[in-house]
Amino acid sequence: MRFFVVDPLRPQWQMESTEAPSFPDAPSVRTAMWLPYSRHQDPENLDTFIGGKCPSHVIRSDVVIIGLHPATARYIRSSDEILDDVATRVENRPLYLVYHSDDACKRPVIEQVRGRRIDGVNSESALDVICHQDIAQVVRRPGTELPTHLGYHYQGPNGEHYRAFLRPGFAARSTEELDRISFWMAPLLLGKSRFLVDHSSMMLIAYHIGQYSIDLGDQKSVVVQCPRIYDESLDVLVDRLKSTFGRIQIDSGAVIISVNSSGRLARDRLLPAMADVGFHDPKCIAIASTPNQPVFPVESLTTLEQEFERSNSSNCEACKAGSTVIQIQEDSYFLSLAANVRFSRVTRRDAKPSADFVNRYRGLGAFRVHVTHSTGRHHAFYIDLLPMLESDQFKSRLAQCLCQLKNKSIDLILHPDHSSAEKLAHMVAEQLGIDSVIKSDDSLQELGADESRRILSAGAVCLVDDAIVTGARLLGYRGRLNQIRRDHGRSECELYCLVGVSRPASAKAGQGLRDVFDHSSTDIRLFSVEQLFLPCWDQTQCPWCKELEILESSLPKVRMNCLVHERVEVLDRSDGITDDLFVPWAGSDVRQREKYWRLGSNSIFGEVQGADLAISVAATIQSLRSSQVGSDGLWSETRLDEVFRSPVAKVLDPEFYIGRRFYEPVLVASIFRSLKAHDVVPPSPAV
Repeated sequence: MRFFVVDPLRPQWQMESTEAPSFPDAPSVRTAMWLPYSRHQDPENLDTFIGGKCPSHVIRSDVVIIGLHPATARYIRSSDEILDDVATRVENRPLYLVYHSDDACKRPVIEQVRGRRIDGVNSESALDVICHQDIAQVVRRPGTELPTHLGYHYQGPNGEHYRAFLRPGFAARSTEELDRISFWMAPLLLGKSRFLVDHSSMMLIAYHIGQYSIDLGDQKSVVVQCPRIYDESLDVLVDRLKSTFGRIQIDSGAVIISVNSSGRLARDRLLPAMADVGFHDPKCIAIASTPNQPVFPVESLTTLEQEFERSNSSNCEACKAGSTVIQIQEDSYFLSLAANVRFSRVTRRDAKPSADFVNRYRGLGAFRVHVTHSTGRHHAFYIDLLPMLESDQFKSRLAQCLCQLKNKSIDLILHPDHSSAEKLAHMVAEQLGIDSVIKSDDSLQELGADESRRILSAGAVCLVDDAIVTGARLLGYRGRLNQIRRDHGRSECELYCLVGVSRPASAKAGQGLRDVFDHSSTDIRLFSVEQLFLPCWDQTQCPWCKELEILESSLPKVRMNCLVHERVEVLDRSDGITDDLFVPWAGSDVRQREKYWRLGSNSIFGEVQGADLAISVAATIQSLRSSQVGSDGLWSETRLDEVFRSPVAKVLDPEFYIGRRFYEPVLVASIFRSLKAHDVVPPSPAV
């Protein structure tokens, strides 16, 4: 069947038809015209619009079908004059209207209003064909559709490869386009008011669906949230949903997906997140789905053509044919293309701060990689303060730090319930001469009567913790502490914080933490004994987690390989790794194997080995991602980017870390474990 879709914003005289499946219940229809009439057009001018904007061969289709917004539908259906004028304009051909009935059913209805009746046109199956063609016309346009090309193809945020790639959220360029998507989707989401979408570009569509639902008589305003990045951890997403959605009705949740390919994102993250928040069996619907058989099927408005099918990256026919793969950015869904590449390198000056820090505490077991706490929180790079507390170096630096707190009249020390923070708190209390030390989690809900009295009577409190990364725990203490005092009619106390190691991801992040606690540049409230920058990588970014995932997927094929099984056992430990950071060298000489993963002397990263070396290297690389504030008060540009930002790719120059300046295997391996993909290869097929 030849199917004409009239775009009310861009009608064309040379309108091309698309090949569509015939209406299943009306096979005699060979041509059809579909006009989604804009609610912003005057209903009285419908016949004029058709006559002036649609080619004659289009309005002579076997059937003419017009889609109407609820307000427009009520007006046009009640006006015989308008319908008669339209019937005359289409030369009395079968005329049908598609609109939403007042009983708010889940699908629009299709009604014959003029001309000859054709059996089967007013059926659910005909609506399916119309919906598919309408949605396809909206989303398959330049910018929204990344088309097929002989020279390149695409890697989606899920890691799969595609010859063509679709981003439906980019289709929302006008109210008319939002209406056309909402026309089909809003009836399927009636009664739903809490939407989780798969990408930020879908948020506008979701909010418009909520507004369209109000036009359909559903009076609930909607709240929308989305993952910040494609592989955002479930725990983080759940926390944000709880904060965003607030009190919920268990049947009010829905998940809206742009394109369902494998279905794993919906199955493994979005639907479990909604369930953890408290929604019962949330509705899940996609604008489109790829033609592959998904792992987890999702209802969708349209199914895409074969060029949108996904291919596994390890068995991609386009790659085998020599096609260049272009990555789709996980956060923005833009193409990872760079117009310019800026090379950087690691210098002795860059490495000195982290090398000095690690050398102070090397060999104590203070540094580990690939650590998972009992709470489930994972650290790719981890610093354990407990062994450091016995070091003379730390004690000396702690004493210097406490000189700034001795005149603050602190009455009380508060610390979290874990051994390193507790020991540091008592060291602080001893040096400051403070008798009152309280151990509690940041909720402060299990305090005894004496402890509550001491908190209420304290004039100045010092929060002591082993480390600070994002500051969430200290902020929790501060908020709860102030709330307790307000509840008892007390003013806020003077609050100070001391941490053993401050390890934010960047200088700006560290400054942001200080700005929260410090009253001014001269009234400092947040103190740290040690400071360095480290990547804040959880399981989704941890290179050892990725290694474990690869090896576990290979186990069925290498059952008899003892080396692989032993390596999996090492990576599967929750307490982290200190020595066996990389796959053992398979040479026969034991002494050679031990030497292979050891660093020689005089390295700019320090006289260190194992996890100590990994921390020194990671902190050095992370410092390149950190801007610094100059004497003029302005922040400098970073030398590497935390996230790739087109059009400039900032890349570590391979001349300075592969085979030349840094040539020892353990050092090259440590550098690669500290880098992201966009730090290594310029994301452009031309470079």
